[in-house]
Amino acid sequence: MHRLKFSFFTRLIFSFITISVISEDGIIAQNNPLFHQEPVPYNWKNVEISGGGFVTGIVFHPAEKDLCYCRTDMGGAYRRNPSTLKWEPLLDWLSYEDANLMGVESIALDPSDPDRLYLACGTYTNASSPNGAILRSDNRGETFQRTDVPFKMGANEDGRGNGERLAIDPNNSNILYMGTRHAGLWKSTNSAVTWEKVPGFPDISEHPPSSMQNSDSIRMWRYLNQGSGIIFVIFDPASARVERGSQVIYTGVSLKDRENLFVSKDAGNSWHPVPGQPVNLRPTDAVLSKNGIMYLTYGNAPGPSRMTNGAVWKYNTTSGEWTDITPDRPDPGSRPFGYAAVAVCAENPERIIVSSYHRYQVDNGEDIFYSNNGGTSWTQIFANGAELDPSLAPYTAHTGIHWLFDVEIDPFNPGHAMFTTGYGGHETFNLGNIEQKKPVKWSVMSTGIEETVALELLSPPKGAHLLTAIGDYGGFVHRDLDKPSPEGNFTNPHFGNTNGIACAWNNPGVIVRVGRATGKQPVNIGYSTDGGGKLATCRYFSTSRGNTGPYCSLSRRQYMDMGPRSAARQIQNGADYWSFTCLLLKRQRHNLGCMPGYPGIYKGYCRPRQPG
Repeated sequence: MHRLKFSFFTRLIFSFITISVISEDGIIAQNNPLFHQEPVPYNWKNVEISGGGFVTGIVFHPAEKDLCYCRTDMGGAYRRNPSTLKWEPLLDWLSYEDANLMGVESIALDPSDPDRLYLACGTYTNASSPNGAILRSDNRGETFQRTDVPFKMGANEDGRGNGERLAIDPNNSNILYMGTRHAGLWKSTNSAVTWEKVPGFPDISEHPPSSMQNSDSIRMWRYLNQGSGIIFVIFDPASARVERGSQVIYTGVSLKDRENLFVSKDAGNSWHPVPGQPVNLRPTDAVLSKNGIMYLTYGNAPGPSRMTNGAVWKYNTTSGEWTDITPDRPDPGSRPFGYAAVAVCAENPERIIVSSYHRYQVDNGEDIFYSNNGGTSWTQIFANGAELDPSLAPYTAHTGIHWLFDVEIDPFNPGHAMFTTGYGGHETFNLGNIEQKKPVKWSVMSTGIEETVALELLSPPKGAHLLTAIGDYGGFVHRDLDKPSPEGNFTNPHFGNTNGIACAWNNPGVIVRVGRATGKQPVNIGYSTDGGGKLATCRYFSTSRGNTGPYCSLSRRQYMDMGPRSAARQIQNGADYWSFTCLLLKRQRHNLGCMPGYPGIYKGYCRPRQPG
């Protein structure tokens, strides 16, 4: 499933309007002499959908039980409340002018001080986006101090599930390193207050093939095939020197067909490629176990662009030995997929899990592979009857696991593990069931995370409080603003994006929505006569799947108006068909209606039928 490609600020505007407003007593005060009560301030909070966007990484604190954070590609960072198991947003205070910082590229936690938190923020690296910033907190994200940095970050670009790029020296918490996409390696020696570029770090710049001259091909190469820079920094805690911090530091770079793992053995003064490393694939994640074994995952693309090849390796940092421990061997021609992430158990460094990526058409699809012997043998978790409970976000029951880009094992509970997806993520508290040949049970872990892209909102004069037109997940009927819709998202038909939704104001049970056709459904429109309870499929001239679809509104006289230049036709309730004329957009500019200059008038027939 592909994320929407709006401009950055357009996406944020529509993300923010998913917030609902009600007064404390349910009554909106008015400046009317007939009203004698004082104005009541608005109480803003999220309309609960749960997830709806890409959670790109999870970080457990290594020394503080139940302290956990996550980052998203454009929806900020969150800290989990261990009492409620809800994620609490940390960056909702950012102003519109600083909206670029809502994308969180990386998170770092101080092992020696659980109150200290660092966020590397910046959403895009294009020329029109501002530079990023490092936010630092000494109270677990309740407040932050900010350092602007002279480089850009790409939290919503390819490779955003790789990492972590930001790291704290466990032997000297004043020292932090930050791996960037296009500006090399940076270092702070004063707890992220100031930063300097590390001199002498190898040149990691990447360029399109010399044979590629076409500008469109180069643009697509940068979008789909270019690496994502320095994706992880790992300190070896066993290499401490008194008052000098860790001497051994590893960095992984998203490079292919050349060295991509580097090591410094003199506290960052000099860097060298690690001998014997595989170079035919790009690293996507790495973790160093307490017994000195580094586990690494690889793909031929950073992701979430498509991977068609990948591997899992382990590197013995003491002996220098490399071992290929790939659980399931991809084949770019017949079994295309890669590997995205790896996690190791804190109690048992031989117990590891790795996640596949883009394995959708292979066997049973995406999977997590489990080993309790350091990768000598593996067991598939999903293929062996894993149970997924979608009740905390019912729409996830039919989204399918995708963008499985981080896996983590709780350092204080080896049975507790999490994985992220394009719509949030799942967790289990019985990971050990796999060793007993029992199903591993997973539940939605995204409660509190709200990262959907609202394209249009409808609050009918009666019936449901709110109906939403949502990017990627279609939309919802919200009868209770504080709970996810129990019916899930719109599925009859299902749109990748619902671009417009409207009701007949004098008969609000009549609701029509339009969007982008998905899958094998050749339709762009659905309607309801019961306030959105059943949005039946209409037979309709479909735009191509690459099109965003039309927009619509219903007038007070129950007319369907498909844009300002179209001729409206009356909906004939109870008849066998509705006729209408609509203006189809050739590409999306904004969603405030149809724009002049996009010709193409089509007449279609919307023939009601029973849902299903």
